[in-house]
Amino acid sequence: DLRLSIRRQRQMCIRDRNKKQGDPSFNLGIIAVRTTDGVIVSASNIEGYVTKRGHIWHTWKVRWFCMEDGVISYFKDKSKTDLRGTFILHHDTQCLTQSEAPLSDASHFQNILQLRRQVSPDNELIFSLDSRRTMQLWLQEIVCYIQKIRRMQIYSSSMIDNTEPSAANDVH
Repeated sequence: DLRLSIRRQRQMCIRDRNKKQGDPSFNLGIIAVRTTDGVIVSASNIEGYVTKRGHIWHTWKVRWFCMEDGVISYFKDKSKTDLRGTFILHHDTQCLTQSEAPLSDASHFQNILQLRRQVSPDNELIFSLDSRRTMQLWLQEIVCYIQKIRRMQIYSSSMIDNTEPSAANDVH
């Protein structure tokens, strides 16, 4: 079941890449998958209950998380009526696991992911997932989106470099 979900996530990344290259196979329908952990995964979208660490008081609270098109939003509950915060994924977002960035106040939590931007490390999102499998699903979706942003940035910067004449070459 986990291998199927991860394989489906990889297929989504490949379809995103193929869409950029004009591959018609991208238009195939993508089916949403609900895991036994209650996590809902579809194309560039994942949601489910997550335990989040507060950024000021460092208290841990359960929130309903949704990632849609590179924006991670969290709500008080599944109804999505009470937005509590957002975290936007950028090309410089680092996604660290508990083994890569251990936290002193999280000894009783497992399966921790820490998101932070390299340009502003104070802007971070730390959350714990109920199982390793759920953590892998979230990690796969987040990393896939960050890689997509990086590819788009490289592509757009190469387009700018190739199409805009430099001011130094403009001699009248």
